[in-house]
Amino acid sequence: MAFLSDLVREVAKVEGIEEVSVGIFARHAREAGLIRQGGRGKSAAKMNLSDAANLLMAVNGCGFAKDIAENVPKIRALPLLSRCADHAYELEVEDLSFGESLERFIHLMVNEEERTSYPGMCFIKFSRPELRVEIKCYPAIEGLEQGATLTYGTTEDEHSEMFGNDRLEQTVISYLTLSHVAKVIST
Repeated sequence: MAFLSDLVREVAKVEGIEEVSVGIFARHAREAGLIRQGGRGKSAAKMNLSDAANLLMAVNGCGFAKDIAENVPKIRALPLLSRCADHAYELEVEDLSFGESLERFIHLMVNEEERTSYPGMCFIKFSRPELRVEIKCYPAIEGLEQGATLTYGTTEDEHSEMFGNDRLEQTVISYLTLSHVAKVIST
């Protein structure tokens, strides 16, 4: 298992973000109780799936580090609003919140023997300030191009109340980020 500094370094490297910036988001997430704390050096807390998912939600789902304590729990709790593709059940995320689903995807990147044809190639799009997440997956089977789309968020009524500005920011990460994070926390 990896330390937070390992996770920060890897996320920064794979996403092309300054390590200092990722570190600031990680510190705010840790101070908000979203990432485990421990001692220093060899006695520092070892990162798990939940810590990794929370860091990814903080870095990609929050525009500013000051928003992490409020927004990461909201992003983590987002319910599945819709799924496009009948075979999306293979992902086994039907009854999971977004945070639990993200943990499942990271877990599948580590444990290939548990994978079906998914997640294969996937892209996760975080939208803010509306707090909506879309996962697009394409199976890891050659010749099979049908993908699945999972949308997590609030209902349209809640959406219109939360989204009052005429600006939408989106961040997209891919299976590359998930697989790099999975490797780090599995070592």
